Amino acid sequence: MTDPNVLEVSVHIKARPETVFGYFTDPVKYAQWMGSEVTIEPTPGGRYRVRMRDGVEVSGQFVEVDEPRRIVFTWGWTHDRAVAPGSTRVEVSLTEDGDGTNVVLRHHGLPDAAQREHHHGGWRVYLDRLGVRATGGDPGPDPNAKPVTSAASAAGLEAGITGSIVAMPRGRLAVPAEWRRGAAGWGVVGRSCVRARRRSW
Repeated sequence: MTDPNVLEVSVHIKARPETVFGYFTDPVKYAQWMGSEVTIEPTPGGRYRVRMRDGVEVSGQFVEVDEPRRIVFTWGWTHDRAVAPGSTRVEVSLTEDGDGTNVVLRHHGLPDAAQREHHHGGWRVYLDRLGVRATGGDPGPDPNAKPVTSAASAAGLEAGITGSIVAMPRGRLAVPAEWRRGAAGWGVVGRSCVRARRRSW
């Protein structure tokens, strides 16, 4: 019986397990389906770091690497205390099946149903992108790794950032103390400061 507290997403990819596995262990290949910058050291205790965009980054470490069958790493967001760095565990199993590989991803330790639903949507998108890339296709730019432009930030529309504009007096632009605190942050846009709540993906 599947544990309802464990998120599970699967995909069938028409490529051998050895090929698919490389997209979890080679940082250049990893960045082709997820993230904008990737630092991974695929050995137990090695770093797992995926930067999505400014202020949104996943951090953890590898727990198990069994090429080409299984890989386990810890997971958490550097900007979100609800899912802190290394606080959850992701297990990926690869099984050869006919003309390809069944990839099953299980994410353990997410704190509540809302986080499980949120991460399920994210992993669904990324495993589909992995399937395209591992078979030689181009999944296109990562929708969650777009750079934040000044105009889009000011409108509160780019890359899941929402917030309000706080106008500053001309010639007296200052960065509030909140710049350095918590998941909510401040950004300078033109001559205004933007208070933004950053979402993960």
